[in-house]
Amino acid sequence: MDQASPAVYQRLKEMFKDATSWESFDSMKFYEILYPEYAGEDYSREEFTNRMGAKWCYVEEVECDDDSFTMTTISAWSWSHAAFQRLHKILNEIDDEDVIMTATYEDEGYNFVGGAAIKNTGDLYDYDDETLEWPEDAWEDDEVMEAFYEKAGDSMASCRDEAYDDVTWSDDEDEIEDSEEHDEL
Repeated sequence: MDQASPAVYQRLKEMFKDATSWESFDSMKFYEILYPEYAGEDYSREEFTNRMGAKWCYVEEVECDDDSFTMTTISAWSWSHAAFQRLHKILNEIDDEDVIMTATYEDEGYNFVGGAAIKNTGDLYDYDDETLEWPEDAWEDDEVMEAFYEKAGDSMASCRDEAYDDVTWSDDEDEIEDSEEHDEL
């Protein structure tokens, strides 16, 4: 969570109060928190994948207090972009002015890494780094592996920061800069 009102953080504490470990907050628990209207229905992989953005997705860890929220999820095939968007929609209904969420994600085999941000419901900015490649000699050289992990972390942060800049960009900022440049002439 990058920006939200106290009411949003309170709602997050209520939603994820039982998320103490992945065993206590498995895929279906996460799904039912985000989609209570479908709780108790027979499982459909197709519907789950469409609604969550991944074949399966569970909450591994949550840290939440009065002014911060961090959640780590584990998913298959893709990052859980649809779950991210659904959570934003739920929180945006509480306070549609202040909710800005950001994310970073990585594939366990580093087939993809990236970052995302959302401010307006349905307006997800999602960027991945298609240039990052696992070094062939990483398993044989700890320094190569460490350098790769650092590069991957930097890449995810850069993608997230670019997405954040895009969701918070405003025409007003350009107009102000243009008028300041005009005043200098």
